[in-house]
Amino acid sequence: MLNLSKLDFVKIIPCLNNNPLSPTFAYAVAHGVIEGDIFVSSCSTIDMFLLKTRSGLYFADGDLNHSFFCSWFRDYLSQKATEKANRFTFFSPNKISDQKIRNTIGDHWKEMQRCSFDFNPCAYSSGVPSSSSIKEINYNYIKEHKEFNKSYYNEYWGSVHNFLRNGFGYCVVDHDQNILSTCTTIFRGGTFAEIDISTSPQHQGKGLATKVAHVFIKHCLQQQLTPSLGL
Repeated sequence: MLNLSKLDFVKIIPCLNNNPLSPTFAYAVAHGVIEGDIFVSSCSTIDMFLLKTRSGLYFADGDLNHSFFCSWFRDYLSQKATEKANRFTFFSPNKISDQKIRNTIGDHWKEMQRCSFDFNPCAYSSGVPSSSSIKEINYNYIKEHKEFNKSYYNEYWGSVHNFLRNGFGYCVVDHDQNILSTCTTIFRGGTFAEIDISTSPQHQGKGLATKVAHVFIKHCLQQQLTPSLGL
């Protein structure tokens, strides 16, 4: 497998568009919004690829049943296993590839099921409670946030500066500017914006997450972005 030049990352976008399960972080790497690497079988004709983010998220698609990919991927995993404190989370492209991946990686990895939710604009209601207490995320809110702080954006965006330039988010604050609930982009790529949302434990059950998510989705629609959520 070859390490694709960053100038050629856009070559895999048609492959991503052909798979409705392509994660937003894959688009973010392909569009150069966040740092990552893409390995391909051929730079001229891409029939399979492995994509990774700087934070350790992986996605592969194409002819993963090919013996060449399986052999290479097994060697790649062996190399990763010797590295310390590096996250490795692999997203399988479809159910057909699941078993092949299991056979390749063996029993040394924990398998989890992830649900992806599609946004239905017809079912979305634009009736939003007053947004007077909702603020757009800026550097000051990031400094004060317990969860979506500088470390969070460094991990997923590479830097706070990159998030503030290419991402967006909103938070509910009280009169003292304490952050109660937040909805932010963990990834943004192509026409997709993936949601990460959190509410302070003492303020849960008050509808604050719904309130801030409405504002986030409204922003997406204004920017012709599709909000996405995976759990």
